Amino acid sequence: MAGERGGLERGVSLRKIGVQYLCIGYAISLFFSEASSLLYSFSGLAAIENEVFADWVEYGKGSRLDEIASSGGFVLPVVCMIFYALPLFRGKRTPLADRRILNTPIAAAIFVLMGWLVDFVIRFGAALSVHLSGERNFLSVLLIFPLSTVITALPPITLTYLALEVFNRMAVLPRLFPDGSIFSVKGAVKPSLSILFIMAFCAVCLYPVFEMTSFLILRSYQLTGIVSFRPLLHCLLPVLLAVLIMAILLHLIRKPLKLLSAAVGRVEQGDYSQGVQHVSNDESGILADGFNKMTASLAEKEFLRDTFGRVVDPRVRDYLMTGNVPLQGESREVTVLFCDIRSFTAMSEKLTAAEVVSFLNGYFSALGGCITRNNGIINKYIGDAIMAIFGAPLPSDHHAQDAFRAALEMRSALARLNRGYAAEGKPPVRFGIGLHTGPVFAGTIGTKERMEYTIIGDTVNTASRIESLCKQYAVDILISGSTARQLSFADGASPLVFTDNADIRGKELPVQVYAVR
Repeated sequence: MAGERGGLERGVSLRKIGVQYLCIGYAISLFFSEASSLLYSFSGLAAIENEVFADWVEYGKGSRLDEIASSGGFVLPVVCMIFYALPLFRGKRTPLADRRILNTPIAAAIFVLMGWLVDFVIRFGAALSVHLSGERNFLSVLLIFPLSTVITALPPITLTYLALEVFNRMAVLPRLFPDGSIFSVKGAVKPSLSILFIMAFCAVCLYPVFEMTSFLILRSYQLTGIVSFRPLLHCLLPVLLAVLIMAILLHLIRKPLKLLSAAVGRVEQGDYSQGVQHVSNDESGILADGFNKMTASLAEKEFLRDTFGRVVDPRVRDYLMTGNVPLQGESREVTVLFCDIRSFTAMSEKLTAAEVVSFLNGYFSALGGCITRNNGIINKYIGDAIMAIFGAPLPSDHHAQDAFRAALEMRSALARLNRGYAAEGKPPVRFGIGLHTGPVFAGTIGTKERMEYTIIGDTVNTASRIESLCKQYAVDILISGSTARQLSFADGASPLVFTDNADIRGKELPVQVYAVR
């Protein structure tokens, strides 16, 4: 895959990335966990909690329960992270390694959460065993310990995720996916704005609300000995107001992005007709306006490309638009096909101009399809004649075989057309086809204002002369000896009939020509 090749060419070491994840993830979770615990220990809530649960504090110190809970809470995330990073330590770029790298932030946050849960279970179980043996209010134990755990665990979990996400986006993903093929990784968690907003809301709003609510509840319990939920009710209204504000902000951000994402999907399908409606002058409005201008430019280029493809063969158009055409041209061996209608001048005199155009359009459509289906390029229409190239601009090792097959299909297509003309009471149409294989000069010829991709050389003139000989030998298809020598027939029975060593104007030596049965 392209992203893998790009990453390996830049010397990316997956083992190094795995070590960085372990060190950074552990350092971040350790730092923020210790900082959160330290801030909690200095808060008034911790002081009141220690005073209310003095017996629990003494028990924790005497049994070294704090050290056991803290050790379990810090060791578990590290162990989980080591096992999670094993595909990276193998040093081989695989879909599993890519998926693990992309999911590292959310995985590390989950591992930190698991560590805090271990810490909580140990402390909470010990607290229940201590307080249930006394006369403590059981409800206070159920309330205070979960609240204190949420208060101290929420910041490190959120900040671990955000810090590793920033590290991923700035240092890892640009090196591993230089072509931006991140969405091609199956199984990768796609963090949405909703999740990020919820995490920010929990850290910025719920964290201080939880701390203040816990302080008020515990203070009330300290003074009255009764657990009162009134402080929780007083804090509910500000929290609901904050939720409403967050929902409005999230809508203002997500709505333009959803419209833009839908518009990008339409552009990928080739629909440039619809832009993105924007009613703001902030960053989203600027982005939508730029997208609309880009879409209009793409629509104009697609129109020019489609028009260009009607003037020349689409394959010639695409070949020229790649910019790989040598400015000085190039020599190629090709097979040239000329096809001309017999007695077209006399036929056209009996038709109106509109009827002539209608007839030629139907005739060219039927015969042109035979050429393009066999890898040929219609180089130009010369009145009622067709000039086609096989082997340029796209090279081919079997251009003579393709040209011969196209000529046979053109014969069958003309027979079908004549059956239709007969049903309409119109006279049949006859043509002559000439094929010749040889070297040509292929390239763009003309002026700066008007260029044309074409081929020139004796091979072209010879093919045209061979087509003219169809009248002399009363056949519909003539091919040169150089073309015949490149043909092969599966059943071994050649449909070629040697006709003559024909003298062709401009050629010193006669040219072998073969009719096709």
